[in-house]
Amino acid sequence: MRTMKKIYERFGVLMESDEVLSRPGIDFRLVCRMLRVSPPDLDEVVRKELGMSGEEVVGKCRSRN
Repeated sequence: MRTMKKIYERFGVLMESDEVLSRPGIDFRLVCRMLRVSPPDLDEVVRKELGMSGEEVVGKCRSRN
């Protein structure tokens, strides 16, 4: 059984991946589909851990690429 902690860790790995972030059309919902988790569930964890929404995190990571 996958825990949210593991999913959050995989989210972090994806946010470091140039291959993922350089893909056209990548957004938080698509990342959630890749991780097989609902956007509200992952967004809740991201907000607790980073103090910003999942969309904001994806946007910031994309802008640095």
